[in-house]
Amino acid sequence: MIEIAIAGSIGGLIKSIFESKGRVVLPYIEIIKDKNNNSVPYVHLGFVSNMLLGAFISYYTMPNIASAFTTGISSAFLSEKLIESQIK
Repeated sequence: MIEIAIAGSIGGLIKSIFESKGRVVLPYIEIIKDKNNNSVPYVHLGFVSNMLLGAFISYYTMPNIASAFTTGISSAFLSEKLIESQIK
């Protein structure tokens, strides 16, 4: 089962590399303004979030390593879009 989580995690990393055009986005903190014009720190996890999502979803849904890798690529993309749509 650990192999499946690792394959999903690698799929999430590959997705992150493709999405950022060959670069890996490292985690960083950004100061943003909220609705009341207050400064709030916001943590961007970068490639780590894609790896975690890929590993988690692959571990719980996929039976073999090849499908876990593919799910790691696609699930990170789909999960990010779902989360972003809920925030707006």
